[in-house]
Amino acid sequence: MSDWPGLAALRYWPDDARFTSVVLRASSGPGEALAVFTSILFTLNVVMFTFNLIPIAPLDGSAAVTLLMDERLADRYRELMLQPAVSTFGLFFAWQAYGPVFRPLFRLALRCLYPGHF
Repeated sequence: MSDWPGLAALRYWPDDARFTSVVLRASSGPGEALAVFTSILFTLNVVMFTFNLIPIAPLDGSAAVTLLMDERLADRYRELMLQPAVSTFGLFFAWQAYGPVFRPLFRLALRCLYPGHF
């Protein structure tokens, strides 16, 4: 058998979860890199999931808005979203507004990952 501790050596539910500490190693050693890597992957998945759902062009969530519109208005909205200035403004706005949106959604993801701990 190898000396690799595997996932069983990871301690779950850190006291204060951050970008690199969603999962912690139970003791120091080579598995610490695995814990950091797993934490970063989890956080990046939450970021990409939530950021892309913002209903501003050019993000994916902007297409979902058209489901709530009638056909004519949805066509005009799609034409507007093809303008480069709208996409640039949308990305800038989403980037600036994302911080307050991400924090509660990250906490929600942590509560789903560790029920009863966050």
